Amino acid sequence: MGWAALALVVVLSGCASKADVKLREENAYLRGQLEAAEKQRQQQSQQQPTVFFTGLVRQTRVPWREDLTLSQGLAQAQFTGTSDPTILRIQRKGQVHTVDVRRLLRGQEDPVLEVNDVVEVSR
Repeated sequence: MGWAALALVVVLSGCASKADVKLREENAYLRGQLEAAEKQRQQQSQQQPTVFFTGLVRQTRVPWREDLTLSQGLAQAQFTGTSDPTILRIQRKGQVHTVDVRRLLRGQEDPVLEVNDVVEVSR
């Protein structure tokens, strides 16, 4: 290969490299923008007042609202048991309150949940 042809290959490959670099930079910028948007979405969802559920439920986080009761929270958390739960405990600020399932089912006891309560649902 002659010098002129070699120089042309070097010049053309240099242009292609610059285009590749520019494309990689644009892709990196877009990835960064998407990651930043996702992080912001996660932070906003974490800032939303929430009640947490563990055990026999599909949804472990339920948006809290004023006057949200245990039975309403269980419905939103989508209880997955094949029969009624036998244990319902609400953990709140280091204290644990056990709820009588029979009284809940009869409508005699349905405590109001607070932000960041953790409700344990099990058999």
